[in-house]
Amino acid sequence: MRNRAYKVKRGIDLSIQSVSMVLFGLMCASVGLQVFNRLILTEIGMNFIWTASLGQFLMIITTFIGAGLASRDREHVRINYVLKRLPKSITKLLAIVSRVLILIFLFVLIVGGVQSFTYNIGSQFHILPQYPPFTREWLALSGIVGAGMMSLYVLRDLYIIMIKKELDTVVFVNIASEGDQ
Repeated sequence: MRNRAYKVKRGIDLSIQSVSMVLFGLMCASVGLQVFNRLILTEIGMNFIWTASLGQFLMIITTFIGAGLASRDREHVRINYVLKRLPKSITKLLAIVSRVLILIFLFVLIVGGVQSFTYNIGSQFHILPQYPPFTREWLALSGIVGAGMMSLYVLRDLYIIMIKKELDTVVFVNIASEGDQ
């Protein structure tokens, strides 16, 4: 049973990573086409006005999905200089408080995303076509999905800190040794 759950989790992780990489590649291609458009095509009277909007659209979606992936791997930027020098009890308290505050922020983001989703159904994003997946509600949906992913990983970290009592695996991840600073 545990092995099957691991395989399902691994499959979901690979799917999200693949989608994120494809979206990032499309965003880079769109931005490259926009540069080509501005430097070359406008000089000969052609213009792809949709490339800037598509690049912005893909950047927003990629940002939220990427934030979820960064939460999974605990790779968000944080400063641990002070935490490494505090007693474990205070470090644990600060880790719990910070994750509760993050959960509150993510809850507000999800609620706002749901409101934005319902408000923007069918609403056009700049010059992109007015049919899914290029409408504004898809941007809101990416925020909801990204915040949902981050919430799950923050809850995982709270579980590890409070139930499993493994503070070091959550708080002091990817920290360079003293000589590297």
